[in-house]
Amino acid sequence: MTPHVGPDELIERLKSVVGPEIQATMLTQGQRLEKRIFDEGHKQGYDEGQRGLLLRQLTRRFGPLPTSVGRRVSNASADELMQWSDRVLDAESLDDVFAGL
Repeated sequence: MTPHVGPDELIERLKSVVGPEIQATMLTQGQRLEKRIFDEGHKQGYDEGQRGLLLRQLTRRFGPLPTSVGRRVSNASADELMQWSDRVLDAESLDDVFAGL
């Protein structure tokens, strides 16, 4: 069984086996993967922040929320979160915030 090695050590080990062209491709693909992982994590964090803010606004405006509202917000898309966040400003009821979606 091969012991676990970190990404830097893995790259160093592979450099001794592959040629310069493959090394460049490896690094490029690794950089793309790293950026994708970072971007996805950033988006997830942003969406979670939006969910928390919306729930806070809804609670402040309408009082304690039914469990169903929390579930709905937790499962919402980014577009839904944006629409609901806009609607909470003018809505007279929870139903007005979620109407049509």
